[in-house]
Amino acid sequence: MTVSFSPAAGGAAGYLVLRKTGSPPSFPSDNPVQATAYTAGNSIGGSTVAYSGSGTSFSDTGLSPATTYYYAVFSYNGSGVTLNYLTTSPLSNNKSTLSTAPIAQPGSLTFTNPTINSVTISYPAATGSPSGYLVLRKQGSAPVFPADNPVSGTTYTANNIIGGSTVVYSGNALTFADPLPSSATNYFYAVFSYNGSGATINYLTLSPQQGYSFTLQTEPSAQPADSDLSHRSGGLEQYLPPCQRQAR
Repeated sequence: MTVSFSPAAGGAAGYLVLRKTGSPPSFPSDNPVQATAYTAGNSIGGSTVAYSGSGTSFSDTGLSPATTYYYAVFSYNGSGVTLNYLTTSPLSNNKSTLSTAPIAQPGSLTFTNPTINSVTISYPAATGSPSGYLVLRKQGSAPVFPADNPVSGTTYTANNIIGGSTVVYSGNALTFADPLPSSATNYFYAVFSYNGSGATINYLTLSPQQGYSFTLQTEPSAQPADSDLSHRSGGLEQYLPPCQRQAR
């Protein structure tokens, strides 16, 4: 992940960044020692040095998936034996890495039980058994990618908007009924597999499974008013072809 921070007020020669899993660094046991230079991978107390230098942004690599990392940043002046660390109130924060991405999207979409305001959507489970599926819906045309792609590390609930599409479902079910706002309308869907939850959620955005369905037209309000055709002049037989009249 990329770790960034603003420069210290008044300036500093550089910054020492510590990283720890499971809980924040403990002070003063994890404080750097004055006049001691550190490089990435060195241990200080229960923490590990992630960075030392003059930059205010760096890429922290080699991390484990779905893990929360706690960071502390110390300003310093000098170099070598003149290094002087400010050890009071280091900047602290934490960030989770994403879960491992799913390896596949679910199978082809099936649409059943259409009504004037709903349709049931089903799909076979994706290979690799992902944690769940995010389903988007768009009226009139298909979702557009990457504009409508979900953002990893972000959780969505029904009715959230992503680009020009609407989230209709997020969870591990393989079928659900989608209530729809308009009759006689085409609706387009895209389904993404994901792993993880909360800050670790990781969506597979390559080639989401897509399909479309429709709602039925509103039904008529009544049936014909008169079904007694014998009242018509000549009765029913006048409407039959000659061959059927003879048979009768």
